[in-house]
Amino acid sequence: MLVVGAIFLINGIKDKVEFDKPHGDLETISANELYVGRVVEGTIYELWDEFAYTSEYNETLGIKTSKERTTDRYFAMPLESSFASGSPVFVAVCTRDKTILKTFEQMEKETNDYYNGNDYDEYTKIHYVGKVKRLSNEYLQFFREYIAYQYDVSEAEAAKFFVPYVLVATSGERLVPSIIIGAVMTVIGLGGMALFIIRKVLTGK
Repeated sequence: MLVVGAIFLINGIKDKVEFDKPHGDLETISANELYVGRVVEGTIYELWDEFAYTSEYNETLGIKTSKERTTDRYFAMPLESSFASGSPVFVAVCTRDKTILKTFEQMEKETNDYYNGNDYDEYTKIHYVGKVKRLSNEYLQFFREYIAYQYDVSEAEAAKFFVPYVLVATSGERLVPSIIIGAVMTVIGLGGMALFIIRKVLTGK
């Protein structure tokens, strides 16, 4: 419990420190200004296709006990600052929040309508706060394949059109409970260790 609590506490404090820093501006940030752990915030004006999703289900003794359900969904987003180059650079955005996803789906539809020359009634945008994480190998491959398809290039050539990161929807409100849980678990773990040492000294066992 001590080790787990310490991990929760340290990670929670690190995330809180990072969250309290000035957030990167989604409307001006460049690809080389992104790094793991950074918090970015701003308005998303354009969102391309969903290229991956995660799913989960309940399991008992290795047997599925519920239907598979979609949780996190991944979309491709062009960085606003990259449009000046004529070839947008993409980063992934991810959330499981149903309200955000509803807006993302509308934005995805409008973007497809725009690039396909179809009429659409509105232009949706959304304020988004995300934490930069590195895409895992599986999702990075999905992203690479998607970008290669969109630009009609090889997967190797696609590397210059995206960054291997995902902006995961986040909120500072969730960080304090994590720190508290980590602190409580650490204290309990230290207390248990202290009792063990005292007993060892007094009894020799």
